[in-house]
Amino acid sequence: MISEQHEASLDTLFKRLEEFTGLTLKSIRNKTRARDVAIPRQVVGYVMRTYLGMSLKEVATYLLKDHSSICYYVRKHEDSMFYPPYKKLYRMLIDELETDVLKIRDKILNEKINILEKDLCTLKEQSRRLSKQFLCA
Repeated sequence: MISEQHEASLDTLFKRLEEFTGLTLKSIRNKTRARDVAIPRQVVGYVMRTYLGMSLKEVATYLLKDHSSICYYVRKHEDSMFYPPYKKLYRMLIDELETDVLKIRDKILNEKINILEKDLCTLKEQSRRLSKQFLCA
């Protein structure tokens, strides 16, 4: 199951990927090893794992790959940054994603803060009631 944060980020990621490369999610999930698909797949796998913080299993499931492929994408990233097409695509995707991901993270964190504040108010009220019961007893 993909979280709300990841789902929104993935929508942005694949929208940008399609704009830059013309490749759809379906073509990225394809088993082809052609360079014009393999490089974007490697970039996307790396971004999903490290930048979006998805687990190996989540990334592998989403891309219809084995988890070892995702491990390879992550290990290979530093070497691949010396390859201009890889580096260019990576930079373009990250630049576009950064703003969107931060907005989504802020929204989710604010929602969590609101929930925690409500929980805190509830706990304070329960504490007051218990204190009154204890003092009256």
